[in-house]
Order: sequence, then C-alpha cells, then structure tokens
Amino acid sequence: MVHGANKSRSRVRFHVRTPSGSVLRFRETKPGKPESPSGKPLAGTARGTKNQVKKLTKTERRPSRPYGGVLDSMEMREVMEERVQALFSPETQGKLYQPGCVCMKIAGRDAGKLCVITEVVDNHFVKVDGFTRPRKVNVKHLEPVGKTVEVKKGASSKEIQQLL
Repeated sequence: MVHGANKSRSRVRFHVRTPSGSVLRFRETKPGKPESPSGKPLAGTARGTKNQVKKLTKTERRPSRPYGGVLDSMEMREVMEERVQALFSPETQGKLYQPGCVCMKIAGRDAGKLCVITEVVDNHFVKVDGFTRPRKVNVKHLEPVGKTVEVKKGASSKEIQQLL
C-alpha cells in the first residue's frame, strides 16, 4: 500500500530495478524556477527542495543585489534609472548640497549624526557643522535628509545644533 504522503502527484514516481524485481520509489519534485512579475526567470536564486535550500549557506541562499529574488536584472536596472532620474531631475539639480541642507553622516567617526552644510567648497567637498565636528567632508559620506534650515554665515556650532 502506498504511504499517504505519496498518494498526491506532488512527488515524482520512478521505478528502481532491484534483484527481486522493480520497486516503485518516490522523491520530491524541485520547485519551478522563481519568476519575476513579468514572467521572466530570476537568475541567482537558490533552487531545490526545502531541505536542499536549508543546507546551503546564508550567502548562497540570498541574492546579493538590490531587489534580488524579486526583480530580474533588467527590471531592476529600470527601477534604479527611474530613481536616479527623479533624484537628479532639473528641479532638484544643484540644490542637493546647498548651504542649509540637513544631512546625515554615513561614514567615519561621526557616522549616523546629523549635520548642516555651511559652505560648498567644490563639486566633491562641503563644510559641515552641527552634531558632528565642524570640518570639510566628501559629499559621498553624506546622505541628505530632505530638510533645509536657515544658516547665517559664521554661525557657531551651538546655534546650528539649536536649529536641528
């Protein structure tokens, strides 16, 4: 008699030849390839039975790119391009790092602290002050919060902290 779990057709049936004759065996089917919303197969995702996937290391199970396991690479590229175009549209171009812009430091000793841009040095560097040490900072180390404050020229650190 067939075991109850094997009665459904979710398991593959195959015959194995043994010395006493042919025997019916069952194994779980591999799940289908994961698909993106557009129906394209997703590359780089773990595939197999639950036990096989569970035995993989964490890095082997997880895709290592934005939207991994949800969107395929072309769809992800389109989403990222839309974000960049929205971020650097003509309305916001040039206003991203202006004096008075509130930012958060994302690198260095003061990472995670709020600061205000007091002066723009060039395309790559600005001077900041606030809950961080007053200094010249690379704009790659700043994340704009989206708020601005009125900063007077030559304002002290305490005045700027009160504005925040």
